[in-house]
Amino acid sequence: MTEPAAADRPVGARIEYPSPARRNQARKRALFNTIQQDAAAGLSKRALERKHHVGRRTIVKALTAKTPPERKKPTRRVSVLHEFQHHVDAMIEKNPTIAVKDVWEHLVDDHDATVSYGATRAYVTRYKAEQAGRSNSIRGARGSASRRHRSATCPMINETSPHPAVSHI
Repeated sequence: MTEPAAADRPVGARIEYPSPARRNQARKRALFNTIQQDAAAGLSKRALERKHHVGRRTIVKALTAKTPPERKKPTRRVSVLHEFQHHVDAMIEKNPTIAVKDVWEHLVDDHDATVSYGATRAYVTRYKAEQAGRSNSIRGARGSASRRHRSATCPMINETSPHPAVSHI
């Protein structure tokens, strides 16, 4: 992978590299081309396998197709929580401070859901963050930027200290 010359790009500009998927596609196209060229030169399939360190299926694909086949997209399974999302949304709309444990217990007890606590927690957390982002667009989707730091601060600050950020424990 060649890097653009430093003089060609502005100071502080990031170098854009192709994604791993694109690099792999380019590598596979190059491999297919060299296999096709070597086959045209008269090498046997077994010799091609040994030279390029690939299996016979790859050799057959390279010789029958002009370009490598596209990667298959994996089919994603629908979440178990998907059919209960409207119940969860309604519970959060009714009581925005509802605990995840209460939501999960309601789903399991009242709706016979076989959903894990972790999946419920992930959905409730994401939903509440989205709602907080909609209600106050200045704070963004995650809410207050210092949310992580507030829980880490010491609650026992001596207010008479000239340095209020220093704790006198």
